[in-house]
Amino acid sequence: MRRYIKYIFGITAAVIILAVVLLILTKHKPPPQSFTTEVSVKSGTVEVQSPEGTALLKAGEMSVVESGKRPVKIEKPAPKARSIETFSISGRVEDDKGSFLVGAILKLYESSKPNEVILQTASDVRGEFTIEDVKPDRIYTLTAEERYCFPAKIENIDTGTDDLVIVLERGAVISGKVVSTDNQPINNATITAPMYANDDKKNRYYTRPDVPATTSAEDGTFELTRLKDIFVYDLKVTAEGYVEALKS
Repeated sequence: MRRYIKYIFGITAAVIILAVVLLILTKHKPPPQSFTTEVSVKSGTVEVQSPEGTALLKAGEMSVVESGKRPVKIEKPAPKARSIETFSISGRVEDDKGSFLVGAILKLYESSKPNEVILQTASDVRGEFTIEDVKPDRIYTLTAEERYCFPAKIENIDTGTDDLVIVLERGAVISGKVVSTDNQPINNATITAPMYANDDKKNRYYTRPDVPATTSAEDGTFELTRLKDIFVYDLKVTAEGYVEALKS
């Protein structure tokens, strides 16, 4: 009887010890190893297997298989963009006296699309400019303008041109100040240099398209630029709340 009891006790103790060991091993079991695999198929069909699923890939497809994710992710690779070689157009902007022009605005157009600006830049402190990312095998038109000079247009420019010298004719300037009858400065007055004409014995003034209008500053000062010094100009001044004035 005693021997039987000892036998039962021994088995029970062994079971308890085994359970404790299994519990310890379970708690300290290392996590399953993660992996990532890329499979690409150039021709035919291939079967891709992972612990989480199976997928059939056709030619031109790519699979990224990661453990712990279902289902298997299948993606077609994005088409690679074709690289296009581009060129630049560079040069210098100066006035008709040989002085370089800072801040001249240069706009590039395709000759077949004269109203669509493709690229734009400005000349630097040395009057130099560079327009980059110009597509090849096309003919371009370049315009240049500066506040005190008449604009210019250069046509039939090839890509890769790097020695352009753009000469802008400097215009005359009329400057002054707009004041009220009590000698107070008038801000935001509009000053133009219209053309005078006598139509059917009626004196009329017309806007000159070649002379841009300007507005007076807070202190009433203004500048009209890009004027031809061979002409005599009349000035027309308008301002809200004031009677229109003409100055010869």
